[in-house]
Amino acid sequence: MPLLGDRSFFEGKSIQELAQSQGVGPVKDISVFAGGIPDDEDVDEMLDEIYRARLATCESLGPEGASRE
Repeated sequence: MPLLGDRSFFEGKSIQELAQSQGVGPVKDISVFAGGIPDDEDVDEMLDEIYRARLATCESLGPEGASRE
């Protein structure tokens, strides 16, 4: 595996090439994704909170906030 900062980061690789270079494969059991959101959490409220926080961050950065790196 290449070291961090390697120029290969900027090479255009396909998804298959990236997966192979990282030693990952297809998910065989989708239950590994279960449990990410607690049962007592309202998904819509959680998303609203995320969007409000992102908007507040962009607004605090000013007119060029969304394009800053």
